[in-house]
Amino acid sequence: GKGKVALFAKLNTRDGFKGGQETDELIEVAKELRNLGIEAIVLSGGFVSRHPQYVMRGQFPIKPIVHYFPWSKWWLKLGVGLAGKIVAPTVPFKPLFFMEDALKFRAAMPDFPFVYVGGVISRETADEAIDKGFPLIQMGRAVLEDTDFVNKMAADEKHCSGCEHSNFCIGRMYSKSMQCHKHCEDITPGLIKAVAKIKEQNDKMERKLGYKK
Repeated sequence: GKGKVALFAKLNTRDGFKGGQETDELIEVAKELRNLGIEAIVLSGGFVSRHPQYVMRGQFPIKPIVHYFPWSKWWLKLGVGLAGKIVAPTVPFKPLFFMEDALKFRAAMPDFPFVYVGGVISRETADEAIDKGFPLIQMGRAVLEDTDFVNKMAADEKHCSGCEHSNFCIGRMYSKSMQCHKHCEDITPGLIKAVAKIKEQNDKMERKLGYKK
């Protein structure tokens, strides 16, 4: 009604690391949240502090993070530069990457409004999420790459995001503004090269796994 605010919660479908909570446990958490009056739940996954690429997919953006992380935390810059690939191993990106687990929540709570997030990169994937019972969709990088993305999807059923999930934006987050590398006016030649290399490696891995043609 008028004057009321919808109360949403964000919950993992699974934590994505050994010893973390798994899907069956988190479904019970979702049921309890529903009982407590939550009106919708955004289904996410992973822990940035434990397994960041389970959340974001693709390669960990070592060079952008090292470049933008403040010198006041030099030990973190050094740690990421030396051990980034070890502490944040690559998890391949694929469209709708949280869908398999999200559908388990959908089946367990068929009448509850869940919000789908994870790998919605086109009108086709958005339609698929809606058709599978998710009335709302949350998007991040696709909208960051093109703020008019939703309108373009509405106008063109074949529209697909231009996001290359190089995750430059994650590194840029540690500066004054979070931006896609395509719109970053002060990006350095070294970072341009690093982004291109990440894109090439991501493409190669995704084609090998059949996620990309």
